[in-house]
Amino acid sequence: MTRFLKFFAATLLGLVATGCASMQAPDVTPALHVIGVYEGQTPSGTDDRPWWAKCNDDQKDKQPNTVHATPSIECHQKYAGKHAEKEILINVSDDSIPIVLALTAYDRTLWKVSLKRGVKLSKVILAGYHSQRVSGIPSDTPIETYTYDPSPCEHCWQSAKYFYSYEKPPHQLKEITGLEVTSFQGRYKGDSFSIFHGIKKVE
Repeated sequence: MTRFLKFFAATLLGLVATGCASMQAPDVTPALHVIGVYEGQTPSGTDDRPWWAKCNDDQKDKQPNTVHATPSIECHQKYAGKHAEKEILINVSDDSIPIVLALTAYDRTLWKVSLKRGVKLSKVILAGYHSQRVSGIPSDTPIETYTYDPSPCEHCWQSAKYFYSYEKPPHQLKEITGLEVTSFQGRYKGDSFSIFHGIKKVE
């Protein structure tokens, strides 16, 4: 009798475990949402003039009566190639399905992500020529960067490849994620974008 009870209990536990496993929600394929710009919005108070304009101001400060002086080598080295970091706000409210968020820009950009409660981010992809940063995402969200200039962050995987596009979804994303693009928003200069339930899909 004891052996029978042990066998019965083991069988019952197996059936319960199998039933629980079958009741678990199947894996859901994430939606790939892509946003691309050439540049974002210059933060208020940031001097984003070209290097020669800054050099002219420096020259006027040193020699007030000098007009259109030739910039010095030192001044050129001080300002040339220095790109002010632009900003873009991303509002994400679609909590119906996990999301892979791909953000691409040519210029240095801080992507400020605002997530509605319940939104699930599977991954963030940062791509561009100059360095890219992102804020407002959970600390355990994987980040992959594909930029020519390094895009340092604490928990980023960095590739030797780089790409960006504001005219159409970058073809590299299919290879990287294995996903078809769900939505694409592109603009030469942008300051804010939204990802919401029912957003127009890429056809």
